[in-house]
Amino acid sequence: MGTSKNKKKQLLELIESLPMEQVNRLALAVELKKLKGEDSFFEQAVLETLRPILAKSLDTPQRLFHPQRLFCLPFEDLLYEGDVSEKEFGRIPRSSILPIWNWLAEELIPEEFEQLVQEARQLLLDGDRSGADVQIAELRRLASAAIFSVLVECEDDPESYRRHCQSLGGERVLEDARDVAAVFKIAPQILTMQAGLPQPLLKLGKPDVDVVTTAYNDVRADAPEFAPILFLVVMGRLNTPWSVLKLIRLVAQAQADDLFSEMPVGIPGRLLLNDARKLAAYFDGVSEDRMNPQDALQNLSYFVQLYEGIYDHSGLAADSDAGRRLEDYRDRIVIGIERLLDRAITTLRTALPFFLSGDTGGAASGRPDISDWPDSHNVDSAIDHIIMLEGSKSLAERLELSELRNDTLSTIQELVRHYAEKIAEELHAADGHDIERARAHAETAVLLTRHVFGEQEAAKVIAMIGEGLEA
Repeated sequence: MGTSKNKKKQLLELIESLPMEQVNRLALAVELKKLKGEDSFFEQAVLETLRPILAKSLDTPQRLFHPQRLFCLPFEDLLYEGDVSEKEFGRIPRSSILPIWNWLAEELIPEEFEQLVQEARQLLLDGDRSGADVQIAELRRLASAAIFSVLVECEDDPESYRRHCQSLGGERVLEDARDVAAVFKIAPQILTMQAGLPQPLLKLGKPDVDVVTTAYNDVRADAPEFAPILFLVVMGRLNTPWSVLKLIRLVAQAQADDLFSEMPVGIPGRLLLNDARKLAAYFDGVSEDRMNPQDALQNLSYFVQLYEGIYDHSGLAADSDAGRRLEDYRDRIVIGIERLLDRAITTLRTALPFFLSGDTGGAASGRPDISDWPDSHNVDSAIDHIIMLEGSKSLAERLELSELRNDTLSTIQELVRHYAEKIAEELHAADGHDIERARAHAETAVLLTRHVFGEQEAAKVIAMIGEGLEA
């Protein structure tokens, strides 16, 4: 497992070092092999590594379609990378594509699958995209019917359920297959809607609303139970997913409470609330372990946008059931941030040890304890908390935590300034036995000053420490 992860990391580092033009050429070469049916495990790994890099590209790269990619088009906006521990209807991990593809090919519809895929592949090689679309549309229709048939069979046959779960690699993937089958029920309408919407969808305009409305009315006429899937597709394409709530109000004439209810139209809203819950859970535990400040700031920023976006686009009342849940998640995150701010001072005091007498609280006092070498783990942890503190100014304001954050920052500034001043005195007084440890602590003081005050103040500390060394 570790070796595999290391190889993926090395592959990612290699590809990220390439110019974007070479990345695009590599993607085309791999997709051509996939189109020809000549791809191996290595090509699949390269394509998985390339995908997020290509997604971040400002230029739309030239891509080749192959049968599997065409097959996935209707649910491409529901795909995601990452945690697969919790199944959510309307979200399909990329890791489930290959097991479902192979399951269809080897067990459910092997003969039809092989024939349609081979015909689609040849048509694509011949440059006939429309002909390939016809073949893949039939494959989707057969796949949806076969999957729903299996699901019905599994309801009454535990052995069948166990066997299919085993074939797919787990219960979770079978549930993902259910989502795929549901999407395929309205694949033509989804494809038409996707063709009329930008990717990514930065902001919903009237033309976009009209496109979704047309698709929604079409689906409601034939298969109303699948209509909410259209909103999931749009949500996956939106740059601000919570904007889908306003869209649902406009297109489906839904009330604010309906947007988070157990009704089908409430599925997107429930997903957004669950995202808020997961972010709250992150901050429940983030203060217990080593914190990654970039992750913490990213999660905090996303929660603030999500929290405000849900209220702005849904008309949700804070005293409604969904509103109370959202407020509870906010409260948990505020408590988590308060713990992080409190621990910022604690970790700094651990990184900058003083000889202390009595309880000094957060105040800077005493002289540095240089009886031992600086602990790099404690110093790194203090820096992580300082980065988090520095980057959270605007977010703290939006969560009404500015006063606490500013007080914490003032205390940290006082501690670092006091330590820098006192370590210069220790250098002056240190004898040959202590001098090297005193220098190491002085380097820590410079490093933390740089993070708290910037380069200009760090240069002053260096000068001050130099005076201590010369004295």
